[in-house]
Amino acid sequence: MSSPPVHSFQLLYQAFSHGRQKDKIDTILEPLQAMIQLSMLSICPIGTKLRIQENILYVQIPNFIQPLSRWYNADRKDDLYFLYSVIKRYIKWYNPSSNKQSPLSTELYQLITSMAIEGLNRLFKTYSACDANTVIHVIQMYKNLLEYNNDKILVDEYIVDAEKNKVNIDEVFERIVSVYDVNILQVVFHTLFLIQQEKNEHHQTHNMEGLNQILNKYHQSIKEWIKLNLIL
Repeated sequence: MSSPPVHSFQLLYQAFSHGRQKDKIDTILEPLQAMIQLSMLSICPIGTKLRIQENILYVQIPNFIQPLSRWYNADRKDDLYFLYSVIKRYIKWYNPSSNKQSPLSTELYQLITSMAIEGLNRLFKTYSACDANTVIHVIQMYKNLLEYNNDKILVDEYIVDAEKNKVNIDEVFERIVSVYDVNILQVVFHTLFLIQQEKNEHHQTHNMEGLNQILNKYHQSIKEWIKLNLIL
């Protein structure tokens, strides 16, 4: 397996530097929530895209409404750059092999990771069909990072409080893992496993929709937590 290309990191850094003004509070994503969506992307058709709304990542199935919806909500392929922090924090906070405080079992972590890599493969194919070379390189880098399971090469992010003190956002944000309880993590594991094993596409879709309905309660908790703890 080849190492993550250096120019991909340069492209990602340039995108963040150039588009820093878009990094609003509502684009901060809780990593497990986002990774679960990437996992479900693994069974979605080519052409499926992602959108961010109020700190929640959603899968957007291709249909005649998708272009209009993306235009109306100002969704762009450049929003994929926000997955940079998702990958970093997911590996750092949720990998039970390196973080003994992780609420995830080894089985669940490995399942989410493997399905998310396949989801990124689908996303890669979606954007390979259009002129999106920078995004394609970044998606490949995300896949490599998950395969290597290494967050050490990723750069820390900071927020600035009202008194202009520089604070590592992870020191605050990592506490968000407490929104998940043992019961919901078991539901996530068994549902994702069913989705992965199911051969009938309609059953897969129903399972995915059902899991998202169950997770709505936790999505609301994530939104409230971020507004309470990260808006300074």
